[in-house]
Amino acid sequence: LVETLSSPGALTVFAPTDEAFAAVEGLDAIIKDTDALKTLLLNHVVDGNVLSTNLSNGLSVEALGGESLNVKISEDGSIMINNAKVVIADIEASNGVIHVIDAVLSFEADNTIVDIAKANGSFTTLLEAAEAAGLVETLSSPGALTVFAPTDEAFAAVEGLDAIIKDTDALKTLLLNHVVDGNVLSTNLSNGLSVE
Repeated sequence: LVETLSSPGALTVFAPTDEAFAAVEGLDAIIKDTDALKTLLLNHVVDGNVLSTNLSNGLSVEALGGESLNVKISEDGSIMINNAKVVIADIEASNGVIHVIDAVLSFEADNTIVDIAKANGSFTTLLEAAEAAGLVETLSSPGALTVFAPTDEAFAAVEGLDAIIKDTDALKTLLLNHVVDGNVLSTNLSNGLSVE
């Protein structure tokens, strides 16, 4: 890839620090698998000269490795690319720009709502309820959904939860009232907004 990154033409590189690479589990195995390594590295490169001033909150761009890089800009102006924070922006080179990031990028687009809830560990009751209500397939299916997901502690505070879980129709209605069609990010929410 050195030739690719040195060639004329504009490229933007989101470059993890040495500390970021050191934090990657199984890095030695990834480095030995040259195809996986090449894909991982290309997923940190975007075609074109993208300065921080060209980034906007909610922007999604495709990396040369095929994954999506999703931009989040907080109110204090800090920039996140997927799971990584831009720590130094706009290092200009003769053939593009480098943004230093504090983590190797991860790509979780293939994980469904159910996968993420299972991995989190705080939604056991929600997952059990979804299974009892026959909603696991709905929450795992392709298409955009937004779930306002009560934690296990939130469910524990519900009086009569056992009775609700036994009444699958009532349970299904309760759970579906926590789901909105479409991808609703916190940045899409506003005071007084009402969604069905």
